[in-house]
Amino acid sequence: MKIAVATASDLDFICSNFPKIRPLPAAIGDQCTMTSESMLSLLKSKSNPLYQLWQFAVATVDSGPVGFIQTLDFRILKEHLSYCNLLGIYDVRPEVLEFRDNLRVINSIYVEDGNRMNGIGRSLMRSQKDRYRDRMGILYSEHNNENIKFYYSCGFSEYYRGAKTSYKREEIFLMLDGQFS
Repeated sequence: MKIAVATASDLDFICSNFPKIRPLPAAIGDQCTMTSESMLSLLKSKSNPLYQLWQFAVATVDSGPVGFIQTLDFRILKEHLSYCNLLGIYDVRPEVLEFRDNLRVINSIYVEDGNRMNGIGRSLMRSQKDRYRDRMGILYSEHNNENIKFYYSCGFSEYYRGAKTSYKREEIFLMLDGQFS
């Protein structure tokens, strides 16, 4: 397996598979609002700070792409979340918006169905840790929490341990990679 920073040749793979995941900034209800076409347009325009091709890394096996990861500088994402919080799109935990350390946030991670359980997701995360040398984090809500067990197994833990039964549907939490604690 090889993992490298995404290039223009990876655009089709990323854009066609991005709608299959639920990254937090694109989630409304239980659906990803990002279509393949809108994702392609964003990446090609190079104008949106949340969607730049260099923020992606792609895993390939036998010269074919099998997965990707997108990470963002939390400072950029925090501005977006604050704005969405003010508009009432999300209810962001105050602890998330008050987080001050350097943080690289996994915004999206995808591995093709037939290639899951082979360590590709872990390798993608490790590649980003090595690339940026920042603490890694994951934002989650009920929109995208189906992989929480996987994140726990990768060393992530909750930044704020609140009573899970009390949060609203759209409330956003943060998990941090404990490896750098």
